[in-house]
Parts: sequence; C-alpha cells; structure tokens
Amino acid sequence: QYRGNQLDRSSGRLEFTDFMAARKGIQFKLAHAASGSISAGSFSIPDLAIRSDSGHSVKVDLGGYQGEWRATVNGELDLNVLEFFTPFVVQSKGAAELEFALRGRFLEPVFSGKAELRGGFVRIAGLDSPLENLVGRLTVRQGKWSLSGFTADLAQGRVQGSGQIQLFTD
Repeated sequence: QYRGNQLDRSSGRLEFTDFMAARKGIQFKLAHAASGSISAGSFSIPDLAIRSDSGHSVKVDLGGYQGEWRATVNGELDLNVLEFFTPFVVQSKGAAELEFALRGRFLEPVFSGKAELRGGFVRIAGLDSPLENLVGRLTVRQGKWSLSGFTADLAQGRVQGSGQIQLFTD
C-alpha cells in the first residue's frame, strides 16, 4: 500500500521480475528475478543484479530502514550505458568498476562512492577520432562530483583532465 508522499509508511511486496533496455546491439537485462517485502518503510532486496550482453554486471543491494535508504551498487558497469543517457556518445566499449552507496531519506537521497575507469573507448559525435585507453576516477561525496587522473588517447595526442562540480538537489 502506497500513500502518496509517505514512503516511510508503505507496506507490501516489491518484485523485480523482468527488465531489459536495448539499443543498437547493446542489451542490459535483469540477471534474475529478485523480491522482498516492505513494512513501515523498511525493506530489503539483497540480490538485484543487472547484466550486459558483454558479461559485465552490477549488483545492487537495495534496501531501506524506517524511511531511509540503505543501498549499495557494486560491480562492473558496461560503458555502453553512456549511449542511453546522451546523444553525444555514439559508441563506447569497456567497463567502469563501481562502488556506490545510497543513503538519506527516501525523498532526499544522498549518493557517495567512486567509479574507476581503466582502458575504455568512447566515440563522441562531432569528433573524427575516438577517445581511447580512457583511465580515470570519478568520486561522489556530499553532492560534489570529482574527476581525477583522467587521461585518454585522442588521434595522435593525449588528453588529460581533472575537476569538480557541486550539484544541488533543490
């Protein structure tokens, strides 16, 4: 039973039985069905996993306790996922190693963690040459997203970068 903006008072059952996102030979699927119950805003689905057709998978331990998120995301995310989120990435290969956590109130989530990129490939619309041998680390902490140690080969040269951006959720 769901009561509008009162997620912390919800009860019932959560089931993830089927999921697929596909595009131009890229496919992400739910690795297997996962379920759990919810009572007074507390729930646990410890074995939710999404797998790409290239074999990379991400495990999500999804849960909440008394209206607050208690979730983690770990594993290798196929870089092909970039093609779903931006039209600027027209081709991508490789994977990023993820270690993320989700905490905070249900309607005010707080993300933290890191993504490590080693040896990726991204072709961006408008560039003649792709970015190859991508390496870098993205960290997220208290709304601050930081990129460090970013390097890539581009045509006959090398690209390097780092920086931070503060995101506000209000």
